[in-house]
Amino acid sequence: MVEVKEEPVSSRKIQKAEREKIRRDKLKEQFLELGDALDPNRPKSDKTSIIIDTIQILKDLMTQVDRLKAEYVALSEESREVDD
Repeated sequence: MVEVKEEPVSSRKIQKAEREKIRRDKLKEQFLELGDALDPNRPKSDKTSIIIDTIQILKDLMTQVDRLKAEYVALSEESREVDD
């Protein structure tokens, strides 16, 4: 009878798996933190919902920034007219 020796898992594979688990855990924590930043009282959400909500909030903020810039320009021009 021939004995088949099982090769032990190499330490590199173990280290890679450990690094990957650390990376996944860190990513999970960052998603939870982002979800809490969006709405701390929201029920636990999946990653897709968190990303979709974040994109919408960023779009809304960019629109608000554009509106405020335009308002600033208009008020600056009005201020110059008053000073003249």
